[in-house]
Amino acid sequence: MCVLRVCCILLQGTYIKEYLVKGAAPPGITAVDTQRGRWTEGHYQIFFSRKNPFFHPFKLGPMGAIYYNYGTLAYLANIITIWVYQFVPLLSALDLQPVAFSSEFRYAATAYLVLTTFVQYYVREAPHYYGMWRANMSNIVLSWTYTKAIFRAALGTKSGFATHTEAEDAPDVDDLMPNPPMPEKPDDNLVQEKVTGITGQLLYFTLLLLLSLATIAICVTKTIKSGKFHSRFFLPAAWAAYNAVGPLLFFCAALMKKTKNLEMAMHSLCTLHSVMAVAALAAMWFVNSALSIGYMDSTQQK
Repeated sequence: MCVLRVCCILLQGTYIKEYLVKGAAPPGITAVDTQRGRWTEGHYQIFFSRKNPFFHPFKLGPMGAIYYNYGTLAYLANIITIWVYQFVPLLSALDLQPVAFSSEFRYAATAYLVLTTFVQYYVREAPHYYGMWRANMSNIVLSWTYTKAIFRAALGTKSGFATHTEAEDAPDVDDLMPNPPMPEKPDDNLVQEKVTGITGQLLYFTLLLLLSLATIAICVTKTIKSGKFHSRFFLPAAWAAYNAVGPLLFFCAALMKKTKNLEMAMHSLCTLHSVMAVAALAAMWFVNSALSIGYMDSTQQK
């Protein structure tokens, strides 16, 4: 039993023992989805409840209330970031640039991306980079899990994290003299929920993958029609290829299970992910700022 106490306001939170997870993560992507979905939904049940310190800032203070919800808000930020990353290159491929590629933007974006990468992937030994990459990619693979859990918590759907009382520990009379065991039958609701979850996962990652492939197709088509290799098409194409790694990783994990082929596929995707990130960053320096708002000014082309 692990108890968190904030003594100054007598705030107490308890982790119910039976929901603590010990050891390695469960095998299989479906089992991981179930486990992390319970964690996320439990967090958001607190987030949407009236007892959330965010709704009582006088107790912890404004910053304390924000800090209390940092972990919960991280799930939401992860979901928003994934979809923004999908639509920005798609809009760029359609000549609807959301930003102007000025010199200031290039320097700021380069500094931000490089420094963020060093923080996220800092390792003392090169082989450890692969492990850090897998840890970061797990947020993309689990983004559907987070999305589903947030909606379930917002709609008040029970996830199994019910309040535990001492009365539940008392044995029932029927438990002292149990009836002969009956053959177990799968609960129709549980089966339906599992099928719905798997279907939702497939549709979610298929949509992400199709958006990336559509962006690449648009860029390739425009490059062929123009007859010129221009960075304004290469940048969104490289970014889309970068985004496609997450959905591809999901499908590899779902189809290949734990095999040597899966390890080879993951190493290949890790290489593709890293190369496309560097390529997109390099291409940004060659995009003409006049093209960033959707028109071509021949006097400012490089």
